[in-house]
Amino acid sequence: MFKKTFFGSEPLFFQLIYSITFLGFLYVMYEVIFLDYIDQTKHLKGVILILFGIFYFRMSRNQIKK
Repeated sequence: MFKKTFFGSEPLFFQLIYSITFLGFLYVMYEVIFLDYIDQTKHLKGVILILFGIFYFRMSRNQIKK
């Protein structure tokens, strides 16, 4: 009846990681727009990029399996 999406087919652990990644991305965008460069967290941008990389890697592996 319902089409199974990539996000819905992932285990709960990865769903939580993806949700945290999205919230982290919103926070990084807030820092970039509203805070000076000195006040921004330096390592958070790298962590968010790595988490997005994991998301896209797993999504591409899922598409290849289909």
